[in-house]
Amino acid sequence: RQGENILFTVKDDGPGMTAQQMEDAVSFNMNQIKGGYGIKNINFRIKLCFGEEYGVRYESVLGEGTTAFILIPAMAMEEAEVKIEGRS
Repeated sequence: RQGENILFTVKDDGPGMTAQQMEDAVSFNMNQIKGGYGIKNINFRIKLCFGEEYGVRYESVLGEGTTAFILIPAMAMEEAEVKIEGRS
């Protein structure tokens, strides 16, 4: 938990990614999708439901690994359902 949010962190010790690869991994542009679209879709949906400050981001060092961060607001299930369904 990070204040009023929940931050998920996943870290690996793989080859890392360049800045462009990190951007491509989360950008949702239907004209430029290369490879899979799972993370792009998740990031898009989180931002759509909860706002631009939330979503998926990466930090990476070539040759050392990558860390993925997923930030969502902390809320009860009932609050999330209302937010996702667009009800007030």
